[in-house]
Amino acid sequence: MKNHIMKQVTIKDVASKAGVSISTVSRVFNNNYPVSKEVKERVMEIADQLSYRPNSVARSLKTQKTDIIGYVVPDISRRFYMEIGRGIENVVSPYDYNIIMASSDSDIKKESKLLTALLEERVAALVIATADKSGSGLQNFIDIRIPVIMVDRYPKDFRSDCVLEHNYDISYRLTGILLDHGHTNIAAANVLLSVSTGLERYNGFMAALKAAKIKPNHRFISGSFFTSQDSEGWVHKIFSADNPPTALFCANSTMARGALVALKKLSIRIPEDVSVVSYGELEMADLVDIKLTSGVQKPRQMGIEAGKMVLERIKNGVFHEPITQYVPTDIIDGTSVKKIN
Repeated sequence: MKNHIMKQVTIKDVASKAGVSISTVSRVFNNNYPVSKEVKERVMEIADQLSYRPNSVARSLKTQKTDIIGYVVPDISRRFYMEIGRGIENVVSPYDYNIIMASSDSDIKKESKLLTALLEERVAALVIATADKSGSGLQNFIDIRIPVIMVDRYPKDFRSDCVLEHNYDISYRLTGILLDHGHTNIAAANVLLSVSTGLERYNGFMAALKAAKIKPNHRFISGSFFTSQDSEGWVHKIFSADNPPTALFCANSTMARGALVALKKLSIRIPEDVSVVSYGELEMADLVDIKLTSGVQKPRQMGIEAGKMVLERIKNGVFHEPITQYVPTDIIDGTSVKKIN
């Protein structure tokens, strides 16, 4: 006889079958917000049918407190997001809060599952670099007074506290450096254009070309990329064709890493054959012969600011006007840009 392991019923299962939101089910079980008698009876009936019982952590909803802060990012392996996490931890750990870090891999379905799990565990706050431009699922946290802090990016239709960079301005200035050195045939290796960060950097690049009255060559402007392998393949294709561009704008360090690999395989020299700028420094830049002209990000500072917002919202509640905090990004001159006639 085979042993069958029954799947544990979750608050999401109850909400789905009852035709209500997760936050409504939470309200029913914790009696912390008014719910109509009809809805309450339906939720309790469905919960009984499914043999659902709130777990011990979920029951802490009654006390309105846990010591866990959820931190969800697109790529847990990137130093940028690890540094943000360290900044958050530096601020919140003296107050006995712990961080759970998870990676969505820029997969909206995976992110949704992570958010459901964190909601069920009743985290004290959520810090997120969301992959979902709609922000679906985040309102459930606000509904039960869990603070949501955006870092690096923000969804279009959800208002919350944010810690961001001046993506448009830095991209505009980096492109301007190439233009000031005489380059008019400039390629761009973009990141995901479906998120605010990628779109703002793309818009900054395009605006700089427009201000210089340069018509962009759309063959040299990539689509949405996520991995360095995406960038490597595209850069290899563009620069191995006839009449390649003389300069390249990389929308983040991941794109820059892939671009450098492709250029090296093609024996294309920087800056003798092509000039390159990057939004974000390369990891382990001291091990690379060329020093890229780059926008230098401050992820640790972003994390510190996010951590401060977390503590403020936990203390004073989530129903104040959302705050957006910008962390400055510096530009450093490297050896990767050459003036042309």
